[in-house]
Amino acid sequence: MINLNQDTTNIVSRPKKTLFLFGLTTFFFAISNGIYSYFAPIVITDAGFTNTEMGLLMASSSIFGIAFDLLLVKYLKRVDYFRLYLYSLSLVLLFPLFLLSHNIYILFLLAMALWSLYSNLSAFGYYDFIAREVPKKDHSSSSATLYIYNDLGYVIAPLIAGTIAITSVWWKDALIPLVTTLLALFSLITLMRYRKTSNPRERPIYEHGGGSILSFLKVCKRLWPILVLTMSLNIMESVFWIVSPILDKVSPLLNGIGGIILAVSMVPSLFVSWSVGPITKYFGKKKSAYASFFLSSFFLLLIPLTTSPIIIIILVFISNALQAITFPAMGGAIADYLKESKSNDIYILSAKDVFENIGYIVGPLLTGVMLDHTTGLEAFKYLALFGITISILLLIFSPKSIPFYDARISKTVDPTHAT
Repeated sequence: MINLNQDTTNIVSRPKKTLFLFGLTTFFFAISNGIYSYFAPIVITDAGFTNTEMGLLMASSSIFGIAFDLLLVKYLKRVDYFRLYLYSLSLVLLFPLFLLSHNIYILFLLAMALWSLYSNLSAFGYYDFIAREVPKKDHSSSSATLYIYNDLGYVIAPLIAGTIAITSVWWKDALIPLVTTLLALFSLITLMRYRKTSNPRERPIYEHGGGSILSFLKVCKRLWPILVLTMSLNIMESVFWIVSPILDKVSPLLNGIGGIILAVSMVPSLFVSWSVGPITKYFGKKKSAYASFFLSSFFLLLIPLTTSPIIIIILVFISNALQAITFPAMGGAIADYLKESKSNDIYILSAKDVFENIGYIVGPLLTGVMLDHTTGLEAFKYLALFGITISILLLIFSPKSIPFYDARISKTVDPTHAT
């Protein structure tokens, strides 16, 4: 057993300790968030809302998220992953108080706002950890390692949620995510002893009016290929997490496999993500992300052609095995920009988060409409066609490099030669 109190010259080095402890934090956070994500569509539809109305409510969380992003761009002067995760986990503890207040529309809206805020804060913290604590050469491999911790949590979460919330959700069902949130807080506090520095990274405060928004828009223009991919991935992910928990309601032949489908969709990253580092070093981060996204969408397109639960599970596994390359490859590219262009860090994180939120607006809206007019399996077909189209466009039109002007050092940096 590893003793985390050992000197850094012993079995585990300080960087490995910080990666391990941050990985535990993301693992327990993912279990809590995954369980609540599974609960949300069940709670809302059980309250008497239609699928379309449920999609609107779920989408509202990301509308709130975009508003929070714009506020963070303007008012967040320092980036520090420890503080961001501390705030995020504190909000997670409050979340069930609003989500499980059945049939009260305004409390559902407040729950969605809280959900978006703690998700935004944790996303900012994740990328700051990579940029601050991990050498640039290890960005992809460390991102892959953290995705494994994260996805292991999301493998466990739907299995737990599908067991304790078979037909409906009650207050007692929030006990397990409460415990995992407290474990995430404990891991984060332990991490304080091994972090590289406790000083938050200062970002420049532009004096001219509207400078922050202008810089944000410039970053969006520069990073459009990565941002479009980010949006597309989150559309696909949101559809999976909304359709799967209520799949038995819209497709009786698939009764009881929603939690299994979600768990299987997360399993591949536990194995495939280890190979992301060598793949991205050979093909480049962006090309690896685009190509794997195309292949993932192709296998997703085959799902509506069958009603066999076993074949569907196999296709979901293959599709997500390929997507397990896309996420860390994209995460490594974003971390490169953060490392090389520190004066743009908050704008890069905000742009990424805005497009994630756009994906989580479009995804639930489309899902709600599709579920009211088609079967759950047909929703996967339209999703796959969308993914194939986006990946082909990115492979054709994405520029080879995306240089940035770093105001902090008054020069142009281009970390994309290998991405």
